[in-house]
Amino acid sequence: MRKNITDSGWKLTDELRAWARFRHPGVNVDEQLEIFTDYWKGCGKPMADWDATFRNWIRRAPEFDRRNRNARPVAAVEMPYVGGVRPTAAPVLIRDHPLFKGVKKS
Repeated sequence: MRKNITDSGWKLTDELRAWARFRHPGVNVDEQLEIFTDYWKGCGKPMADWDATFRNWIRRAPEFDRRNRNARPVAAVEMPYVGGVRPTAAPVLIRDHPLFKGVKKS
């Protein structure tokens, strides 16, 4: 029977917590548990298997973390060739380029 998370009485078991920590050591299980339960309480959607839903949530947590925390790599601009030779200077990060100094992030 499908129940929403508040009606189902679902709790994170020690076994499921151990699985999450073993399979995805970079994920903060306690933080994701809080986000998971708040999301599904707010959504109110019933699920057939809350353990499976949580496992899928943990598997996708790194993807969501990168998207939501703007952790994508910053593009680097390589120095152009000058006279057929590339200068040996280090690449300049776009955010550090003089053209972008003083520009506020929206």
